[in-house]
Amino acid sequence: GSNGKTIVKEWINQLLEDKYQIVRSPRSYNSRIGVPLSLWEMKSTHELALVEAGISKAGEMMVLEEMIRPTLGSFTNIGEAHDEGFENREAKVLEKLSLFKRAEALIYPSDDEVLHRTVRSWHNENPAVKLFSFGKKGSAVQVLSQKKATGSTELTLSFEGSSWPLVIGFVHDAAIQNILNCLTVLLYLGIPPAELSPRLQRLSPLAMRMEIQTGINHCSLINDSYSADVSSLKMALDFLSWQQQHPKRTVILSDILESGRSPENLYKEVAVLLKK
Repeated sequence: GSNGKTIVKEWINQLLEDKYQIVRSPRSYNSRIGVPLSLWEMKSTHELALVEAGISKAGEMMVLEEMIRPTLGSFTNIGEAHDEGFENREAKVLEKLSLFKRAEALIYPSDDEVLHRTVRSWHNENPAVKLFSFGKKGSAVQVLSQKKATGSTELTLSFEGSSWPLVIGFVHDAAIQNILNCLTVLLYLGIPPAELSPRLQRLSPLAMRMEIQTGINHCSLINDSYSADVSSLKMALDFLSWQQQHPKRTVILSDILESGRSPENLYKEVAVLLKK
């Protein structure tokens, strides 16, 4: 995906480390150099390997697919990161999907229209791959309701004809989607729904994204330097809006690179987001 790969990988590890002997990619080792370094960590004692894969231009994923040959795929999301390296958004999705052409199943968020439409089209040529989506409608794991409160979100999920409530200790949209991705992986692997809530208690925020630090002069600093694109900015501003402990807020924003858009178009959208 464009964002959330490392967080989903680390959270799946936290959720399943008592059930499997797991090896996983260090930090964000997801390139043509990082992937083989990750794979070399695999030993015969490991039962599950969590391998992160990332690309920035066309033609790269074929190399990673040959190395990893995943049995289960997880697509986190599709955003604007590295748009300029591809003809269009659909082409970028198809390039990423080529990682899963020999997988047993693909897990992905069905609420993203571009992603959902492209996955369905790709599946016509790869019918052996089982689609296992999560989202608000027509998904294997369906979100029936979502209600945010201070510091937590209450979800009602449905899977295989049964539904149940679930409370997670996060409120910003990025974290909610990442957790849903992780939970869908667990359900696909056969973890009973009754075990999901106890396992969620193990999750801890990762320092690489939206880290809150105490600053000088009684201020708080939300550091979201892990990725810079419009999609990430929307999520960061959503997270900021839930922080009510300070009357004044300041956004310090670096340039957004590799968006594939003109500066006039890009920063007009940024201005609208900031004003909103």
